[in-house]
Amino acid sequence: MSGDPVLSIRDLVVRFDVPDGTVHAVERVSYDVGAGETVGVVGESGCGKSVTVMAALGLLPCPPGRVVGGEVLLEGQDLLRLSPRELRAVRGKQIAMVFQDPMTSLHPAYTVGDQVAEAVRAHDAGRSGRAAWGRAVELLELVGVPDADARARTYPHQWSGGMRQRAMIAMAISHHPKVLIADEPTTALDVTVQAQVLDLLREVQQETSSAIVLITHDLGVIAEMADRVVVMYAGRVVETGGTTTIFGDARHPYTRGLLACLPRPELEGQPLPAIPGAPPNLVDPPAGCAFHPRCSLRQGRARCVVETPILADVGEGHRAACHFSEELARTPLAAPPETAARR
Repeated sequence: MSGDPVLSIRDLVVRFDVPDGTVHAVERVSYDVGAGETVGVVGESGCGKSVTVMAALGLLPCPPGRVVGGEVLLEGQDLLRLSPRELRAVRGKQIAMVFQDPMTSLHPAYTVGDQVAEAVRAHDAGRSGRAAWGRAVELLELVGVPDADARARTYPHQWSGGMRQRAMIAMAISHHPKVLIADEPTTALDVTVQAQVLDLLREVQQETSSAIVLITHDLGVIAEMADRVVVMYAGRVVETGGTTTIFGDARHPYTRGLLACLPRPELEGQPLPAIPGAPPNLVDPPAGCAFHPRCSLRQGRARCVVETPILADVGEGHRAACHFSEELARTPLAAPPETAARR
């Protein structure tokens, strides 16, 4: 990343108060996103990927959620210090989000066009209803909806999953946001439609120069889309670096475990590898490195159990939170996916 980041998350801490205790959902998470850059955030379910951005946008349910500390800087302005009214003026205009399931994000009782037009008028109240409708049709055409004027007059249930996701992207880009957050935008889609949506995100980025935060559990999507990668586990960032670096020289055992689970042609007919065990209960996270109960690199060493590793430099623009990351430098990875190798 060159120049100042457009979005900078700094030491963010998020807790959830639940009947069993306090969930340590996000623990001092930091990462930057530059203008026109795509940063992929990857990890298993429950590792804090979505909670981090929901907290950044003021969308956490409070209670039980609460932001305990940190900063979320959008071009130097701390979003966590804004009033709800001030945040609403920023959200959707300067920073926007595409959610995982468009069917639950679109209102079933209103036409798709009305909902896109509402997003247009949310930050342009002086625009007439007719003008907002015209802009909504333009946006739907921009994201590849055929016969957009007629389709805009229909309801979400009459749209396919891929088309609904296009409508959500149209709403998100209606005001040319500086940052577009895409939270698992292709999870519910088949492979062909997934490719179309990813192509659309690339086209939108080229048109608007928006920064993109792409949250996913799919490393294939990360390899294809991301310039840099942030790997999260148990509410922490455990590794970060350029996409080619992460796929070719991962220095955290968790990252290596995720990469080992990728389907490969040479494994055809064999069971897919899996990381043993499960992520920890964040009401009572383990001492030391949270990954140590599942880690093959630990080999009984006490340091992993008693000392939490810090995110330290292991190469140019490459950081990992592992006491023994240097040992992994001497262990070759399997060949990375072709999409990552071409970056």
